[in-house]
Amino acid sequence: MASPARTVPDRLADPPDVTAALLREPHAFDFFDALRRIECAFPQKARLGQALRPAHEPLRLGQEPSMAFASSPLASLVPAKADK
Repeated sequence: MASPARTVPDRLADPPDVTAALLREPHAFDFFDALRRIECAFPQKARLGQALRPAHEPLRLGQEPSMAFASSPLASLVPAKADK
């Protein structure tokens, strides 16, 4: 919130770069929290599951098949290539 001088504190003025944090430590995020953050980071893209083509959505999902329980909801985040 604003201080009595009506200035915005630094922690609100500069929001953290969510995608950088997800790339650095994907295992630190809950699956649905990560989806919400990605959707908010790309407001120009269609909402998740709403686009007519997968290329119009901010992300594609995949899985690493295994019979073991995963240690975290997210194993990795791979950015798309710039030419797509």
